[in-house]
Amino acid sequence: MGRGKRIVCLIVFALMISLRLVFSSKAGESAFGTLPPVKVEIPFSVELLGDDTPVTDFRVYMEPSVESPNATLPEPYYLDIRSESRREDRSFGKMLFYSPGRYFYKIKQEQKNYEGFHYDRTVYDLEIEVLEADMDAKGNAVSPYLYAIVHGKKEGENKETEYFTFINSYKATKTEKSLALSEKGLPPSNQLSAPHTKKREVLGAERGMVGKLQGVIPKALRLARKMATSDESSMMLYGLATLFTTGSLLLWLYKVKKHKEEMKEELKKEKED
Repeated sequence: MGRGKRIVCLIVFALMISLRLVFSSKAGESAFGTLPPVKVEIPFSVELLGDDTPVTDFRVYMEPSVESPNATLPEPYYLDIRSESRREDRSFGKMLFYSPGRYFYKIKQEQKNYEGFHYDRTVYDLEIEVLEADMDAKGNAVSPYLYAIVHGKKEGENKETEYFTFINSYKATKTEKSLALSEKGLPPSNQLSAPHTKKREVLGAERGMVGKLQGVIPKALRLARKMATSDESSMMLYGLATLFTTGSLLLWLYKVKKHKEEMKEELKKEKED
């Protein structure tokens, strides 16, 4: 009987050791990151504004922040987009996380130098928080698993965002417009002639006379001053020059008045006709 009790005790002890090993194995899986990894996929979009936008390429990439320089990166960690559509929706490759933690990244767009394009310089701060749980949404106990929460915001801002969008714009330069016209067999815009329109210059004659007098009057005055300063007795010549200038001015005013009257008469006749 004593021998049977000892056998039963050994069996119970062995069962306890086995259960302990099972639980410690589960704990070890959680401690050493042997749980099934959680997959995270980060979407983003690129928009292009402008008219007659040519086919071009954009590059958007992800890099670790200084807080977690060894964080997992997607494969590939950058995407080249070549399109002429207004909007492209893409996603980085899936990232696998094997243990709980907080991982920090930055999402940027490469600043190219294509003529006519303006590139969005926004930088997004991305945080992926990986957590471990052993209950489902209803509170029932389940095997331990990992899940991730994604936080995003623009660099320097506190408001979170779910969308990582880069908005670029395009405006054709003069060179590109000229090339486009030449491809269509048209002359450059600076050589295109405007439709001929008949425009009456009402004050054209006055402006012509003013221009001439503006050149004659100063010359006459300078000549008079020169003659006056060279010899005091020649002041009479200065007076004559001044008189000539005054007469020229009066004659110009008379012609202007006469020209205006003639133009009025001509306009009046045209209206009557």
